[in-house]
Amino acid sequence: MSNEKTDFTSQIMIWASKNIKYVVIGAVVGITIPLSWNYYQYNIERNNLVASDLYSELSSLVNTNDDYFEMENAILSNYEKAKLHLEEILSINTNKTYNSLAIIKISKISVQQEKYD
Repeated sequence: MSNEKTDFTSQIMIWASKNIKYVVIGAVVGITIPLSWNYYQYNIERNNLVASDLYSELSSLVNTNDDYFEMENAILSNYEKAKLHLEEILSINTNKTYNSLAIIKISKISVQQEKYD
């Protein structure tokens, strides 16, 4: 009986010594992927909040022209990618409501950029 337990434990030790690198790699990958995804989502949310704050500042600075144009340039230069994302929504063509909203927002962006085509 004692030999069977010794054999079992020695078999576990042999298996662990052969496969420890795969177990560690699996654990590292299993931890890294969710953490990376959460960090990516955090960055997207943070950028959206910054854009929202800039827009609210812009709308409150209507009285001062210099500040207004500074903020407008910051929004146009940093957040012009919105039009590309909206065009992707149109190309996917998943829902009529999303497509209508995307077309409206693209037209607002175009008017703001003075591209009236």
